Amino acid sequence: MGSIVDTLFHRYSSQSSPSSPSGHAADWKAKYYAVEDMLTETRNELDEFQQSSKELEEELERELERTEKAQEELKLRVEKVEGERDEWKVCLFA
Repeated sequence: MGSIVDTLFHRYSSQSSPSSPSGHAADWKAKYYAVEDMLTETRNELDEFQQSSKELEEELERELERTEKAQEELKLRVEKVEGERDEWKVCLFA
């Protein structure tokens, strides 16, 4: 978060400063609240991203399980059909 504060500091410190000390304090207070709002928004976006990432990961895990199960079923079917084929070969060539 330091980079946002640094950016705002450099942006506002290069501008002309208010003539009164109370104006200067009010300006920094406004900057503080702006950065605080940005931080809150960024945290909320991070939370949303993490939640959606977790949901996506869970869905991908379920899809992987379904795919692995289908692959195993197909593998068993291939083995069964190959066994039947071999039995027919024995019967035909015996």
